[in-house]
Amino acid sequence: MIKNIISALLLLCSMVFHTVAQEVLTLERARELAVSRNQDLKIANLQADKASRLHSAARTSRLPSFSAFGTGLYQEKDFEIEIIMPLNISLSGAYMMGVTMEQPLYTGGRISAGNTMADIGKEIASENVSLQKVNTILAADKAYWKYVSVNQQVKLANKAVKMLEEFVQLAADSYEVGMVDRNDVLKARVEYNNAKLDLQKAENGRELSRMELCRVTGFPFDTQIVAADTIIEISRQLYPGNNEKYPEQRPEYRILKNNVRMSEENIKMVRAEYLPVAGIQVGYNHIAGIEFGGSEISSTGFSVIGSLNIPLFQWGQGLRKVSAARLEKQMSEYELEKNRELLHLEAEKARLNLQLAYERVRMCESALEQAEENLRVSRDNYEIGMETITGLLTAQTQWQKAKSELIESKAGYRLKETEWLRVTGKLGE
Repeated sequence: MIKNIISALLLLCSMVFHTVAQEVLTLERARELAVSRNQDLKIANLQADKASRLHSAARTSRLPSFSAFGTGLYQEKDFEIEIIMPLNISLSGAYMMGVTMEQPLYTGGRISAGNTMADIGKEIASENVSLQKVNTILAADKAYWKYVSVNQQVKLANKAVKMLEEFVQLAADSYEVGMVDRNDVLKARVEYNNAKLDLQKAENGRELSRMELCRVTGFPFDTQIVAADTIIEISRQLYPGNNEKYPEQRPEYRILKNNVRMSEENIKMVRAEYLPVAGIQVGYNHIAGIEFGGSEISSTGFSVIGSLNIPLFQWGQGLRKVSAARLEKQMSEYELEKNRELLHLEAEKARLNLQLAYERVRMCESALEQAEENLRVSRDNYEIGMETITGLLTAQTQWQKAKSELIESKAGYRLKETEWLRVTGKLGE
């Protein structure tokens, strides 16, 4: 007996102290969390950091480089040379060491092209961060408004169950006084059971959308999220169309534009491979350990070496590579122009879809008003015996459908609005 009491107390304590994490989310908060925790965005930021470091490294190409070297030699046997008389030369302990400085003087434009390409690469990486941020915000908006919408659908399903429960009771009361036959009660109960099934489906949908919102915002899957928006508000705004500048405001377009610039610099880089290269090397060297005719020879001093490499003949290889690089640039220009048109078309399509979504909301609001009035009249008439249970249940179904479509249309409008902001380059500003 005491053991059972202790077990019950422990169970009660665990129920009292066990709490599930709960988060209240606004749309802005959902966006912030998604941006701070999205893995693709983190990768894009690392790529931008990498591009920045490569950019800094490229800037050192014009600067002189310094190095130190040392060489030792051991030869077991001496060798002789004869000028006037035989002389022994020993290299058994010879060594050479020093420091050198190398400075490029002319590279055919390779360094300039490399620096410019590093600049462009840094810009592309930055634009990619912007692109990933936009995509992350879009995913957060979709998950958030889906969760808000499904929550409202669950509330609607609960309301429908309670309403049909009342209809079952109403039909039963009417049957008791002989106003209707038993078939009316059965029809009401069938619709009531269907409503409970629909409620279960809606709750399952809510659970899945909650988990998706947790995934996007980085919360554990068991986090209970409460959306700050319980009603989806919309407002009519003017969205100008046919704006030629919309593509230029998008990171996708700017990346493609930078690809054209990159291919142009690549032409210069390829051409530079077949142009003369000149440089200078200054060294301070020490040589010792050489015995010549019994005397040790050593030397310490500065040295200057100039170099010039002039490519003469490669069977037309350079011309063909430069021609191929020019074709690459031409392809990137065509790609830019093609996508400019597609992005402009996408913006116009998003604007029209947004306008259509607004009109749908207004039509759904009007349809709901009519359905509510129809349901009210049908119920009043049924209570006085002037309406069949079939007519009342049909009115209830029409009301529930109209309410559900209004919820979907409002959520759809908010998503179309986010899409419009994305394709016009304004999302996340």
